[in-house]
Amino acid sequence: REEKKMAQLKKVRQDGDPFVYTTKAPAAGWYRMCVTSSWNQVVAEMEMRKESDLGGLDEDGHVKTYEEQKMLEEDKELERDTASEEGIKDEDFQETKDKIKDLRRLLNEIQSMQQKERRRLTVHAETNEHSHSRMVLSSLMETLLFMAVTGYQVYT
Repeated sequence: REEKKMAQLKKVRQDGDPFVYTTKAPAAGWYRMCVTSSWNQVVAEMEMRKESDLGGLDEDGHVKTYEEQKMLEEDKELERDTASEEGIKDEDFQETKDKIKDLRRLLNEIQSMQQKERRRLTVHAETNEHSHSRMVLSSLMETLLFMAVTGYQVYT
């Protein structure tokens, strides 16, 4: 278990990439997740999935996502379909099935990349908002200090 934990920590993540951690719930009941941040706002997302509902674990040991499960079900449905039912040649049908699978995988990869990009943009937007507010506050303090020094010089 500790080796698995260390392997997860060793993985290098890009800024904005999600941290994925899977653990088995010890008992039925309510669970709470707390995320805190002292420097910047953090957006936290938690998804609870049951291994029994989604057909097991993926190659990394995480419970499959709903998208992965849907893709597997569609692949199984496509495998059950036959060329004779569709009224075409077997070789054409097999080629078509392979192309459909490739297109579906590409679509899922694109959607995954879009989600990662959205997360990354959210992180950058929060960072920019924080930097902007600090800049405005420091400019205001600088202006007030400048006006106080100027007023003191005029007075004396």
